[in-house]
Amino acid sequence: RKFFNELAEQFKKFLLHYCLANGDAEEPTPAKKLMEWYIERIIKIADVKKFLKHLDLHASYYATFSKPNRCDAREKERKSIFQFLDALNATRCYPLLLAGAENIKKEKDFVKLCRAVEVLTFRHSTILKRDGKTLEGVFYRTIKKVRAGKSIDEVLQDLKKQEAVKDDGLFQIAFSQCSAKDHKVAKYILWKIEEATIGNKQLKIQWDDATVEHILAKKLRWDGREDYIERLGNLTLLSAPFNSDASNKSFLEKRKSVYEKDRRIQLTQDLKKYPDFTKDTIIERQKEFAELALKIWGVKNIK
Repeated sequence: RKFFNELAEQFKKFLLHYCLANGDAEEPTPAKKLMEWYIERIIKIADVKKFLKHLDLHASYYATFSKPNRCDAREKERKSIFQFLDALNATRCYPLLLAGAENIKKEKDFVKLCRAVEVLTFRHSTILKRDGKTLEGVFYRTIKKVRAGKSIDEVLQDLKKQEAVKDDGLFQIAFSQCSAKDHKVAKYILWKIEEATIGNKQLKIQWDDATVEHILAKKLRWDGREDYIERLGNLTLLSAPFNSDASNKSFLEKRKSVYEKDRRIQLTQDLKKYPDFTKDTIIERQKEFAELALKIWGVKNIK
């Protein structure tokens, strides 16, 4: 029963996102009006087969957004972005992605749209923690431009104008104080920082093989543990086989027996430079991350 309930809930979300991707109203259709929208739509349908074919097409797009591993092997860039959006639990953008998948003909332009959505969602929702409804409205207005066949530059204009993207100072302050209790979000942030750290080199680890590690362990006593345990400065990536080895050892033990051995991740290798690791180290390390964050999630990445 649990499986079918989850399936029904997922299908309901798809129907709502399909509605938003194809709606003509000035404002997004609320979930409580969903069935009314479909009833009105179905009554006006002249060609039922065409409607069902269109619904099926969007369902296939939706499957790759929500389950990125279903992407074709040739769609490597799409897959990585969809993995990132999934890690951020960024579902409000799905109607826009549905519209984009159908109407944007060039793959590079669709990828630009997806990356812009990733940057805006991360800054607006994850770091600045602003109202998701506002973002939903922005995406809904952008859908109309996509469906009207506007160029990708025109499509991205609304996204670039958002306050969450323009205010770098506020973003950097919020990032430097950010905690990531959701480890999917933490993994995403650390992964993007790892990419920026190694530059043009290819990552030596696969997304599914990376895990999040607390540098100062949860079960050890240390100054600031309650407030700083989930801070980004206290987190790193570890290859899955090494995570259990790290366990609740002290930093000095892990530096020698674990971190030095996990040579696939530069962030973890960089921990070797610290003679010790304390609350102050966490704060300073996160400030360094915040500097990188402006380059990774800056407005220049919406292009």
